[in-house]
Amino acid sequence: MFPPPATLGTTLAIAAGGYHTIALSTTATVACFGYNANGQCTPPTNLGTCSAVAGGWHHSMARTAAGEVRCWGANASGQINVPAALGTTIAIAAGNWHNAAVRANGTVVCWGLNDHGQSTVPTSLHSVTAVAAGAYHTIALRADGSLQCWGSNDKGQCYPPPDLGAVTALAAGTEHSLVIATLPPCDADFNNDGAVDANDLGALLGQWGSAGTGCVDLSGNGLVAAEDLAILLSAW
Repeated sequence: MFPPPATLGTTLAIAAGGYHTIALSTTATVACFGYNANGQCTPPTNLGTCSAVAGGWHHSMARTAAGEVRCWGANASGQINVPAALGTTIAIAAGNWHNAAVRANGTVVCWGLNDHGQSTVPTSLHSVTAVAAGAYHTIALRADGSLQCWGSNDKGQCYPPPDLGAVTALAAGTEHSLVIATLPPCDADFNNDGAVDANDLGALLGQWGSAGTGCVDLSGNGLVAAEDLAILLSAW
């Protein structure tokens, strides 16, 4: 275990790589600590002020205050070779051996390892606001809250739930993905047959007094009770 530098001070953001940590301080400077065999904890001396950091398996990544991307550390898959034409970025992500960046125009650029298609950005992708990268997959969040994922899907990491709703944040693990989403509002037609009737009443009464599963807790107070019955009857 490697403790953070005593001079680190207050931090704005942190990121973790394979065996190292990257921190962004309130002074917009970057500090790295941990395993450093590939130079992943040795930021460029001319890095300057930064606004975001990301960590790959044995490499590190930062977005400068001007939107420029800088990478350092291991480069066996070309993961620290930032494309010359990348331009200004608004978001970055580091996978194990590849990187992703969102340009100011909402398009995505990936580079590094591409053995599972994780660096092959779908040609139709646009209006992206954020990205996340796993070991062999990449996920993008569009401005409308929808997702697009590419690369490996052998563990279902590129198959989000169909009823996910609008996503507000995302992250990727080695072989899994996770998001924060705003779930669609519940309504009293529990079985989605187009009518609020006795079938829905039966579903509600079957969970009476419990925390409820699905959308049966219509009031959202954590308990299926009279408040939910009143909502259902008003929609009858």
